[in-house]
Amino acid sequence: MKRPVDRPEAEHVQHQARVLATAAEAIRIITALVYPILPESAAKVWLQLGQGDISAAAGSAFLTDLAWGGCELEPSLASPHRCFPARKRTL
Repeated sequence: MKRPVDRPEAEHVQHQARVLATAAEAIRIITALVYPILPESAAKVWLQLGQGDISAAAGSAFLTDLAWGGCELEPSLASPHRCFPARKRTL
């Protein structure tokens, strides 16, 4: 995200951090909601967000306690990897 010329650098860094934290929180909630349908892929995303084992969280009824603000990000996220296998296209 390019910094507007009228925004100080420190304020821009804070804005970027808020945007990324909001995106991570949205992904966390979406991941929890799709877990019953796509358990393997959801587990990979959950782990990449640094949330640990999703099956352990599911065992503690995490869907009933799902609320905004529960994403506790580590200083760095896990290295990215493909969560959904690529499909071969046939023409």
